[in-house]
Amino acid sequence: MYDDNRWVGLTYCITHHKLTYVFFLAIDPSNRSQGYGSQALMAIKQQYVGNKLALIIEEVKTAAPNYEQRLKRKAFYLKNGFVPADFTLTEGHTDYELLSFNGDVDPNEYLALIRNYGGVIFRWYIKTRIHPK
Repeated sequence: MYDDNRWVGLTYCITHHKLTYVFFLAIDPSNRSQGYGSQALMAIKQQYVGNKLALIIEEVKTAAPNYEQRLKRKAFYLKNGFVPADFTLTEGHTDYELLSFNGDVDPNEYLALIRNYGGVIFRWYIKTRIHPK
């Protein structure tokens, strides 16, 4: 992402059927809190109009060493129209919350996307486990 000729951040999305997963959204630290993250999400929504969007964030747990950061991250996505799914997941040793936009994401949709994207070795390595809320 650029603002004129100045690099401000990047996004990386993957799609399987009608589910687009925001795999990565990063804004350069010197450009944060200037609306670029919201603009990036708006661009993603426009590019994948009609698709459900999904992303995962680390679960907001008060015992986490970066609790405040997790809380701010979740608030950012909620402010941009994302809603929590009715399940959480664990990948590797990290617990995540899935947030979606433009429709609820079923755990099987997410698993199919990950299967399609990563293949056997990736799935074996991250070992996604779904947990109903």
